[in-house]
Amino acid sequence: MKRSQAAPNQKAKDVMTRNVLRVQPDWPIEQLTQFLVKHSISGAPVTAEDGQLIGVVSLSDVARANTLTDEDLQPTAHDYYLQMLDAYDAGADIPRLEREASQIKVSEIMTPVVIDVDHDATVQRVAEIMIENRVHRLFVTQGGKIEGVVTTLDMLKAIRDL
Repeated sequence: MKRSQAAPNQKAKDVMTRNVLRVQPDWPIEQLTQFLVKHSISGAPVTAEDGQLIGVVSLSDVARANTLTDEDLQPTAHDYYLQMLDAYDAGADIPRLEREASQIKVSEIMTPVVIDVDHDATVQRVAEIMIENRVHRLFVTQGGKIEGVVTTLDMLKAIRDL
């Protein structure tokens, strides 16, 4: 297998995936799940009609939605995942949603804080941000619009090619 020689000072724009699939906040979970599975991706940015980045949603959010109450379906800060883990005892009986999945919208389960990076950020800085925030994807943005996404897989490829 022939590998390209990676430059030691690569930028986010050099390793990002440019074709970013997006989801809409009003999609029901069922549509979101079908979309993620069809495209073999584990998460996607949520964008408003004007293309502005308003959140991120993943298969983990879908799985968690099956164990949350309506009260839990309120968007919070980016440490949403850690707060959710702290909120429940491991052995506690978590109430199931009474609503059907077709009634729950992406906007109710997405993380509304998006961690993004400028396209000129170094790969080292991208790694730092991913580690600090415990995320698997960073969006490369300019003026609030998505240019690309850097995932853990993209980072592994960059390391491989060093």
